[in-house]
Parts: sequence; C-alpha cells; structure tokens
Amino acid sequence: MMINHSVMGKIRIEIPVAGVTMNGDFSAMQKALLEAVGAIPGVLKDPPPDVVVKTINGPTVDITIYAWVADAGEERPVSSRILEVSKPVLSAQTVSSLTNSSCDSSVPETFQPVPHG
Repeated sequence: MMINHSVMGKIRIEIPVAGVTMNGDFSAMQKALLEAVGAIPGVLKDPPPDVVVKTINGPTVDITIYAWVADAGEERPVSSRILEVSKPVLSAQTVSSLTNSSCDSSVPETFQPVPHG
C-alpha cells in the first residue's frame, strides 16, 4: 500500500519512536520535543510539528514525531536531524530505548541516525 503524505508540495515526515519510559509528565516531554524539532532548519512552522502517543505498553509508550518539510529533497536530511535532536531530549526524560522503524536495534550511547530509505 502506498500512502501519499504530501499536501500542495509539502511532505510529512513520520518518525516512530518505541520504548519511551514515562517516569514523568508526557506533556513536558512533548513540549521539549516540539521545541527541539521546531528549531530544525527546514521544518515548517505551518503545519506545525506534532508528537503523539501511538501505543501504551505498560511502563513505556510508543510515540510518533510528525513534521512537515517544503519538498521531498529535504525529507532525509531533516529526518536525520529529528533523530539527532530527539535522542538527548528523550534521554533527559528517562528513556529506556530509542528505536526507529527503519532500524532493528536500540540506539547506542554514540547516537548514529540511520536515514530512511
């Protein structure tokens, strides 16, 4: 199945993140992620980025980070930057693991984002 995530030339980026330990306030983590993602060059302000809970797995949650870019050429580099800025934000919020859907393993202490595709 093919899903078109573009609207009038804008491309939506979806970054699934699994295993976020929620020892604190989700809204604080969400706010920190939105600030970090919103500051990335190439991420559009309108529509704004979003962070949503997709699944609750006991003490952890799976979230998805959404952001929009102006064109397809920006999708991979911006996706990589989203992963890069998310790691320290999530680590500060006590994360058990950070896993991207295009990766099969948890992110090690030395964070190396894997581009989509």
